[in-house]
Amino acid sequence: MESDQDDTVLLKLMEWEKNGGLASLSTLQIEAISDLTELASEHPEEPSKESKSKETDASVGVDSLQTASQLASLWKVIEEDILNEAESEFQLAETEIEHWEKEISTVAFLMTSVLSQLDNLELQYDSINEKTDTLRSTCMEMIKKKEKITSIIDEIDRNMKFFTDVERIFTQLNNVGFSVLNDAFPGMLSRIQECIVYMTEHNDYLEAPNYLARYNQCQSIALNQVRKYVRTSLESSTAQALNYLSRFDAEEVTRATSSSNAYAALYGKVRGPAAKIKKVVGYIEPSISSVAAHELALADCQESYINQRKALTKPSIAGSVQDILSMKDTCALLRAGCALMMRVVQDEYDLYFAFFTLKCSEFENFLEDLLLAFYDGLRSRLIKVVHMETLAELCSILRSEMLTDYVVSSENLGAFVRMTVQLLADIQERLVYRAHIYVQEDILGYKPSHGDLAYPDKLVMIESIAESLQSVPATGGLRRSDSQLSMISVTSSVYDGAPKSRSGTSPADLHGMWYPPLRRALLCLSKLSRCADRNAFQGLSQEILQAVCSSIDSAAARIKSEKSQIDGMLFQIKHLLILREQIAPFQVDFTVKEINLDFSHIKDTAMNVLQKPSRMFSFSTNNVLLEFLLDGAPHVKEQLKDSRRLVERQLKANCELFINYSTFQIVGPLSDFLSKADIYLEESKEKNLSSQNWAKAEVLADIVAECQRNIGVKLPSIQRSMQLYISNKETEFILYKPIKNQIMANYLHLEQILKTSFSEEDAKIINVTPLDQLNVLLSTIPNRTHRNRT
Repeated sequence: MESDQDDTVLLKLMEWEKNGGLASLSTLQIEAISDLTELASEHPEEPSKESKSKETDASVGVDSLQTASQLASLWKVIEEDILNEAESEFQLAETEIEHWEKEISTVAFLMTSVLSQLDNLELQYDSINEKTDTLRSTCMEMIKKKEKITSIIDEIDRNMKFFTDVERIFTQLNNVGFSVLNDAFPGMLSRIQECIVYMTEHNDYLEAPNYLARYNQCQSIALNQVRKYVRTSLESSTAQALNYLSRFDAEEVTRATSSSNAYAALYGKVRGPAAKIKKVVGYIEPSISSVAAHELALADCQESYINQRKALTKPSIAGSVQDILSMKDTCALLRAGCALMMRVVQDEYDLYFAFFTLKCSEFENFLEDLLLAFYDGLRSRLIKVVHMETLAELCSILRSEMLTDYVVSSENLGAFVRMTVQLLADIQERLVYRAHIYVQEDILGYKPSHGDLAYPDKLVMIESIAESLQSVPATGGLRRSDSQLSMISVTSSVYDGAPKSRSGTSPADLHGMWYPPLRRALLCLSKLSRCADRNAFQGLSQEILQAVCSSIDSAAARIKSEKSQIDGMLFQIKHLLILREQIAPFQVDFTVKEINLDFSHIKDTAMNVLQKPSRMFSFSTNNVLLEFLLDGAPHVKEQLKDSRRLVERQLKANCELFINYSTFQIVGPLSDFLSKADIYLEESKEKNLSSQNWAKAEVLADIVAECQRNIGVKLPSIQRSMQLYISNKETEFILYKPIKNQIMANYLHLEQILKTSFSEEDAKIINVTPLDQLNVLLSTIPNRTHRNRT
């Protein structure tokens, strides 16, 4: 048994040597070694002498091993040493653990004791905190009660002061040494108002009505002192100014506004107490919207001021106005008067605001009263002005010089602006009235002289004078500037001596050659457009244009009867052309709405009542009386009238009349023949036109020959008249082209009749000019006429 064990040990030793002398360790052994290593590192101790000796002995024993038994014995010894050493370490650890266990138990006991004490402290803290909160809430309640009591006491004191102040205020107001200039006066005035408001709001208090009456009495005394001070100061300053003015004679006093010394009296000396009065008035001005008594006191102060200003300024203003109204030149009078009134209004505003801060309607009325003297005097002069030029100049002065943007936008000049606007309206009304009279007397009622209707003699004479001036070399002279539409008037024109050319110049274009009613109408329109308002100008322009058209028509009728139809027509066309162009630049709508009453249906309604008397008292809808009441009212009709279109219509009608008349003068016999032939061909079944006595070839040849003579003689004469009156190629062409077309149409119609109703022999006898040759002939006539003139 022992031998087996020895063999086992020997085998293990051999394996140990074979594996490098190291035995394999189990997991438990490895963990134990790790724990021991940690303990050794934590508690490094010097090895004991005994262990050192044992190690030495072991090392010595190892070195002296000879047999396996020795090795086994040595192993056992070593194993026991190792076990003993391990046990000793465990014992040490156990001892240490027990030590720490005791320490932990002690600490745990201490912690238990501490926690118990902490619990006791927490209970004590909660108790103290609860008591503190109770004390705090009690203190807060006490403080609130104290504050409430204090506020009640303050309110009682404050309310009591409303009752106790009345004696103090009343005594202070009745104090002889107390005045409105005292520093305590504005505070006292405010306190009185506060007390009045309080008593009014608490009128249910026992003595509130009595105290309210006393405070109202105090307020009345205070405001009366304000009134008295303002009135006394103003009267004193006015007396000083009047005393100063008394040094001058009566004439100088009435002209005070234009004298520097008098100006100092009127405004400088009066301004002396302004600062103090404005300070006193400032006590009540901020509260006038809420305190009726303050508003009345301020109104009384303003009234006192206005009364003193009236007494001081009215005589001097009236005298200055009378001096201005004595001027003969109305325009200069208007300028001087408006300048004076503007200065007076501005100075009065400056002086007023030196005393007061707020405007009042009474002051505006005072200014308008001052301006009324000038307005009434000037208006009496205006109703005597009969010249439209003067009235237009007055309107221009008021518009451009007086009613400027600065004046209109100035708040201080409101009264002056209102007076000026009223003056302008009066002048415009007078201008409209005079324009109406002017139209009736000088345009519509114009009686032309022999020279006014000396057409075309005066045109020929002016043209010959112009040609004679052209033939004489000169550095300057009269010249007509070109007008593309032959309608622009030129009052001063010059001929510069250059060779004459047909560029639209005509004696009829000269402003002096216009028919006088036309000149007057255009002058009247020009002045009214700058002065009259829009509605008035539209109505007057309608009347003026109708009057001038009627006057031109009457003049044309006389020229037709005294000279020729062509001259009368061209005279009317030319002046209508001038009128059309001259009204074109007016940027005004010439349309006027006329409202008329139509009574035409009333007769039928009344006849219906008389014809059906049985239905007069019918209780149905067929009652004729009811129908008469419903349908018997006149109808209102609106009609738009455009003056421009009136001129256009008359011009168009006269041009058509001139074209038809000129055409008839040239081919009138031929036109009559063609009309008669057309009627015959339509009514006759035989269609044998050439067999008729009035349509024989010889008769028709005479008609064609007469037309040819007219083309050669009358047509150039008509063209010459057109050049003399119109003198514009474009306008002449517009009038000449329809004449030419109508002549060509008559000849074309004749050719068609000749082809269908006449033989070739008859056509040769008639000898009608071919259409192409006629066209060339008609086209060259205007050019030949132009060359003959040049």
